[in-house]
Amino acid sequence: MTTTPENEELTEVSLSRRFFRPQTLISFAVAFVILYFLLTRVKIDVEEMQRILGDTDLFLFSLSLLFYYLTFPLRGWRWQVLLRNAGFDNPPSLRDLTEITFLSYFVNNIIPAKLGDVYRGYLLKRSAGLSFSRSMGTIVSERIIALLVLFVMVGIASLIGFRGHLPEAILQTLGIALALVLVAAVGLLAMKGGRKFILNILPARLRPLYAHFEEGLFLSFRRFPLLLLLTILIWGMEGGRFFFAAGALNLAIDPMTSLFIALGSALLTTLPFTPSGLGIVESAIVVVLLLASRLGLVQEMSQSQALSVALLDRLVCYWGLIFLGLVVYIFSRKTK
Repeated sequence: MTTTPENEELTEVSLSRRFFRPQTLISFAVAFVILYFLLTRVKIDVEEMQRILGDTDLFLFSLSLLFYYLTFPLRGWRWQVLLRNAGFDNPPSLRDLTEITFLSYFVNNIIPAKLGDVYRGYLLKRSAGLSFSRSMGTIVSERIIALLVLFVMVGIASLIGFRGHLPEAILQTLGIALALVLVAAVGLLAMKGGRKFILNILPARLRPLYAHFEEGLFLSFRRFPLLLLLTILIWGMEGGRFFFAAGALNLAIDPMTSLFIALGSALLTTLPFTPSGLGIVESAIVVVLLLASRLGLVQEMSQSQALSVALLDRLVCYWGLIFLGLVVYIFSRKTK
C-alpha cells in the first residue's frame, strides 16, 4: 500500500494564505493580549530579568536545545513504525519523515488548531504518494498514544513533584488531560462499534476515504510496546529540555517538576485558541513555578525569575522552531 487512491485528490496548500486568514491573525492577537496581560499583571523587575537572561549558561542552554530537537528523529521513527503497522510496506526514510514532522510542528507554531498535523499528511501524500486518508489515521493514532502517555506521566510527575499535595491549578491540568483521554476513548469506541452506521450516512465518494482512515487508525496500534517506549522517551526528553533551560538561568528545578511543567505545557498546546498555546503556555509556566516556590518545592523564586524561565524555554521550543522551521520550509524540496 504505497500509492494514493485514484479518488483521493488534495488541493495545493498555501501556508501564506492560511497565515493571513482572519482566524489566524485573531489567534495571534489573542496570544499577544494574553502576553501583555501577563507582563502587566506580574511584577517584573526589568533590570533583574536582563541580568538573569544576560547570565544564561550557554552550555546548559545548548543542552536544552539538543534535548528538544533530538525528539524529532524519535518522532520520525515512531511515525515510521505507525506507517508500517498501517500496511505501508515501504514508508519513507527516517530522514524524510523527520523532516516532514519538523515542518508540521513549524506549521503548528504559526497556524492554530493543530493544522500542522493535516499538513504532515499532505506532505507525505505529495512527496511519497502515500494515501492521505490512511496516513492521517496513523497521525491520529500517534496523537492518541501520546495523549495517553502524557496523562499518565503528568499524573506521576505531579504526585512526585508536588509530594502528593496537588493544588487546584494542578488538578485542573489533570482534569483537562483526563477529559481529552476520555474523548479519545469514546471516539475510538464509537468508530469501532458504529462503523456500518457511519459508512451508511457518508456520501458514496467519502466512504473509501473513511475506510482508509479507519484502517490506518486501528492498524497503527500494533507493536504497541515499541510505540509506548518511543513516546515515553520523547516526553522524557521534553522534560530534559525544561530542566536544562532552567539550569541555564542558574535556577535549580528538580527533574520531576521540570517534567510536569514540560508535559503540562505540551498539553496546553493542544488548545486551539492560539498557535501552540502562545501566551497560554508562558502564563501557565509562571503560575506553576510561583506555586511550587510558595510550597517550598523549588528554590524561592521571584516573578521575574519565573518569567525568565518561561521565556527561555519558549525560545527553545517555540520561537527557535519558527526560525529553524522557516529555514527548512524555504529550502526543503518537499514544500516546493
